[in-house]
Amino acid sequence: IPIWARPLVFPPNDLTVNLKQSVMLLQVVPEQSLNEAKFHLARYVRFVEGKPDQAEAVFKDILASAPESSLVMLELANLYLAQHRYEESVNLLLKAFPDAKPDMRASLAGQVATELGKVGEWSLVAKIARRTAEFGDATSETLHNVAWILATLPTADSRDPQFALSACDRMERLPHDAVMLTLTRAASQAALGDFASAVRLANDVASGAIPADDARRRQAVEMVATFKAEKLWISMR
Repeated sequence: IPIWARPLVFPPNDLTVNLKQSVMLLQVVPEQSLNEAKFHLARYVRFVEGKPDQAEAVFKDILASAPESSLVMLELANLYLAQHRYEESVNLLLKAFPDAKPDMRASLAGQVATELGKVGEWSLVAKIARRTAEFGDATSETLHNVAWILATLPTADSRDPQFALSACDRMERLPHDAVMLTLTRAASQAALGDFASAVRLANDVASGAIPADDARRRQAVEMVATFKAEKLWISMR
């Protein structure tokens, strides 16, 4: 494949399989660099030829000459995630975060955290959440999601209620959902062992002192009962 062309990901389909043929589509891109050509070749090798080890070698080769390439970091992080190399995947993801816009950063964090949650990698979920909120341009929605996750993770060593409350303080200075802010503060206080404060906060929503829709009010009622029993509110399992 010449440097001025890139193979397009075109997975085998019923037609090519029945014909016992493989199809390679090439896009002519005369202005692309050698690293760009390698990048698209690596994706083709991984997704079409099914050779992740060879793709990894090419991605690493690109990073050796362009270590700042966040796009390559994200591709390699995705490859590691698929191979269950979770810590390596997260480390690369976080390394790529500074170049991402706030919405993209939050989206990537959510996608990877969801996959890690499925296999119980709670400490890595917490690591992603904390890093996502450390950027000054984090949105109110991102700060809420981070605070909620860190307050309600299922293991003591992964929860970080102090960080969660700090994120709530930042969220309060931005346009925010008062109901979810209050319930998140309640969950955080419970995680700290202050069940009296948790009950009081959740009851502000349950009683209607803070207006909420029926679903949130029911949730608040359940949270009040949970905190009265001195139990934590766990949302991820």
